Amino acid sequence: MKKQKRKNKKKKIIRDIKDKMQVVGRVDEMYKTFDGDIMDILKINGTPGVPAFTNSEIKRLIDDYKGGIRTLVKPVNFLILDFLVDHQNQIDYYEYKQNQLADKDKNISQHEWWIAQDIANLKYRQLHKSEQQYFCVIFGENITEINAIKDTVLNITRLNAHTLSTTYKDVLITKINNLNSVVSAGG
Repeated sequence: MKKQKRKNKKKKIIRDIKDKMQVVGRVDEMYKTFDGDIMDILKINGTPGVPAFTNSEIKRLIDDYKGGIRTLVKPVNFLILDFLVDHQNQIDYYEYKQNQLADKDKNISQHEWWIAQDIANLKYRQLHKSEQQYFCVIFGENITEINAIKDTVLNITRLNAHTLSTTYKDVLITKINNLNSVVSAGG
């Protein structure tokens, strides 16, 4: 009886990463998907200072967004991703200043103590804090279609979209396919 049960069990299907990964190659500065479409990513900066807007300004802002989105012929996807905050440039600068102060005076000064506190705070934020960033993912059948959609999205003034470098797009592709990956948004 045991032999019959084992024979009836289905064999385990071994899945390849290609089954899950949407991006399979690069075309110019864009990506080719598994389905044969072309994909590109834009960064959305949005409108700064919205919490200080009045209700009428917020209503006008929403109307501008809706009007811009209605001009799109093909659908686009909007993503919100969490990235670790990258303060490494500030930490390096503060450590440089701390070394300059240490060379001048052997006794620890109040200024040097504050710099050490700032370095500790920045290192803590870098390890434990994240920031949300917004992106627009565009799909199309060919490069001219992608460029037309991209121009439309870039012309929505309140959206404040920008093109990205290919290295930054590679970081985003990594982050999209593995949301638990630890990548910084500096790019």
